[in-house]
Formats: sequence, C-alpha cells, structure tokens
Amino acid sequence: AFKPRRIGVMIVGDEVPHCHMHLIPIDSEADLSFARADHDPDPAALDEAAERLRGALRGAGHGDVVSPA
Repeated sequence: AFKPRRIGVMIVGDEVPHCHMHLIPIDSEADLSFARADHDPDPAALDEAAERLRGALRGAGHGDVVSPA
C-alpha cells in the first residue's frame, strides 16, 4: 500500500502488559525511533492509511477484509 524502501520490525512491550509487533515503512534505521513519531496524528490521515492497507489486502486476494461500519 505504501511501497517503502524497507520495512522495520519492532517487538515492544514496555508500556503495556502484552507484546506489540510494529511493522514500520522506513527509508533508514532512524525512522524506527519513537522520538520521531507523530504524537498527534490527523485522524483523517489515519483513516486514509487504514483504507489503503485494507485495499491492498483485498487486492492481494483477501476478500474478507472489510471497512468498519
């Protein structure tokens, strides 16, 4: 959906009592720093990104992926 140069993978469980796996589109290792994260993202941009991901999954044959009501 985003066609990054690379994908970074982080397995994190510091802030919560369970494990999170983060798949992050990156251009360099510096993109993996949480200090560089947008701490106040635009909700419309998040919705658009989620729909791009859903569309890419459907395009890859996962017809059961649906948008929330």
